[in-house]
Amino acid sequence: MNNLSLRMLKRRLPTAGLKLTPMAIQREHLFMVPEWAVSLHYVLMALALALALFGAYRRFSAYGVKVADLPSTLRERVGLVLGSEARLLRERYGGLMHTLIVAGLVALIVGTILVGLEHDVVMKVSPGQRILVGDAYLAFEFILDLAGLLFVVGLLMAIVRRAFFKPARLENRGEDVAILLLLLYGGLSGFLMEGLRIASPAFSHQQYVKAAFVGYAISRAFLGLEGLEGIYAYLWTSHSLTMAIAIPLLIYSKLRHLPLFFMSPTYGLRELKAPFSLDEVLRSKRLDFKVGLESLDALSWGQRVNLDACVNCGRCQDACPAYRANRVLSPKAVVQRLRGVMVAGVRGAAVGSALREDELWSCTTCGECAITCPIFINPMRYILEARRHLVTNLGRVPTSALFNMMIRGNPYGLPRSERKSWVKSLNVGYAREGEEVEVLLWIGCAGAYDARAQRVVKTLTSMLSGLNVKFAVLEEEECCGELARRLGDEVLFQEIVRRNAEILKRYSFKAIVTPCPHCYNSFKNDYPEFGVRLNVKSHVELIRELVARGRIEVKKPLGKVVVYHDPCYLRNYNEVLTEPREALKAIPGLKLVEAARHFCCGGGGGGSWIEAEGVRVNVQRLEDLLEVRPDVIATACPYCIGMFEDALKSKGLEGKLEVKDVCEVLASALG
Repeated sequence: MNNLSLRMLKRRLPTAGLKLTPMAIQREHLFMVPEWAVSLHYVLMALALALALFGAYRRFSAYGVKVADLPSTLRERVGLVLGSEARLLRERYGGLMHTLIVAGLVALIVGTILVGLEHDVVMKVSPGQRILVGDAYLAFEFILDLAGLLFVVGLLMAIVRRAFFKPARLENRGEDVAILLLLLYGGLSGFLMEGLRIASPAFSHQQYVKAAFVGYAISRAFLGLEGLEGIYAYLWTSHSLTMAIAIPLLIYSKLRHLPLFFMSPTYGLRELKAPFSLDEVLRSKRLDFKVGLESLDALSWGQRVNLDACVNCGRCQDACPAYRANRVLSPKAVVQRLRGVMVAGVRGAAVGSALREDELWSCTTCGECAITCPIFINPMRYILEARRHLVTNLGRVPTSALFNMMIRGNPYGLPRSERKSWVKSLNVGYAREGEEVEVLLWIGCAGAYDARAQRVVKTLTSMLSGLNVKFAVLEEEECCGELARRLGDEVLFQEIVRRNAEILKRYSFKAIVTPCPHCYNSFKNDYPEFGVRLNVKSHVELIRELVARGRIEVKKPLGKVVVYHDPCYLRNYNEVLTEPREALKAIPGLKLVEAARHFCCGGGGGGSWIEAEGVRVNVQRLEDLLEVRPDVIATACPYCIGMFEDALKSKGLEGKLEVKDVCEVLASALG
């Protein structure tokens, strides 16, 4: 061993408190690091932690975090990490890039904690004890080198992406570039330090250092280099400074989404809860209550955390049908503006200052923004809460549909007496008290009043009758109220729920089945909040069950190319994806094709009743489906059918392409 090797070891031995030789397979702490650099490191870490804690305290005060809620939230969030990465991987390059960065960073953080635990705790309490020794240390070195390599590759991919083929939704802000370069320097400097350490005479001839395969490869370039100690000290100090800067950035920059991801609750599409109980309001006779997003004060602490967790990636914006149609709505902009108001501490109205009324009414409530966000932010929740404020508090209603529902029991404004006219020509019975049926068929307003939707209902009832399914319809059926809730009239919605609850409890049925996804979602996810729990099925779920049981046998081939369009309230809200496709695949000769990606037809959230500026959403979605050259567009929603047939007319394609409900496609194959 030469003098340089002995000198370096003697310097570190007092710190380690051990009599070691370079042959020992274990971590050598603070090797070639001068004492002043070690002291500076601890000072920097203390300052960084103090700054981060101060920033966290200020932000958490703004959120109004309830500490008692955090443990359960943390447990729930751990299970969402893989789901988050799965969402990101829908975009191959960007998803892989992010996964490499996160996987590498997490492993490096864990490794750093282990090193600190060994040196600053275990070895201080018991100088003869170590964690990172022998095979465990070799595995540790290999894993950390692999993690560091993934981390650096991911960061380089991110830089290349932003420099050469940046998606339009991304903004190259100074903060974004600075963070990437800072993290990249941290990863590269770590590898360079490892290479210098291995290249030193104390370790260059040892075989076990090859476990750190990246550092070992780099070390070959430093063999025999003079002044290793000085170079290493510089790198170590700059690496320490990088860590000291990065720690506060977890609070003061977009990196805050990492800790916030683990503490903020999720607000799913199914969790649009009532802000008040109509029964309690009527009992108390207090009508001066306020609801909805009048100001940021109305937000829960979790909703505030979600705003601050947004990284401005724009995935929600790319998924939004309204933004795609050049309307004023951008879910990303909604979240970012609300976040700006919150961080600035501005008091006052959110609608009008942070949000525009026209963008609120452009939302189709498809929910694609929420199921696309990798950190589970639900921009639509803020939009719907703002709608509640406009309608309930201010009386600003964008369509006569709500008035029609209130006066005539349907959004079309047609007489109640016409609701049952479709039944007259069919052999369909009404539900009777005391008599149980297999299926209570809920027709919905579209099926009762819209001529095209009535054809679907007639096909469905004819099919059920032919299969000897014991079913009935309600003579007293009116609107389920779904549209009222999505447009923001919570009072009207709860009034409708109360009426329907009284009607439904008088009858006995095994399942309530509806051909309308909006009715289906309302019964399944909205009504239980008011004590109305039903076995709810979409008609495509029932059809698929009948096919699986052999009650529907399709023998007649149908030589057509069919593309299936997922209704948002089946796909996004309730994950009904396989059932309609399996029903269609049961038809011999039918070729089922898929569109490149899902988009809303534009009919939800009042879209069938509200005129909005920009390109028509239904036309854009029709153009998506036409790309696969289908003979038939199949779907499972009366609004989707109406929107597509209207789009065909606008493009001059009426009569050249069929738009059918799944049950109609199946019926045509049954003959």
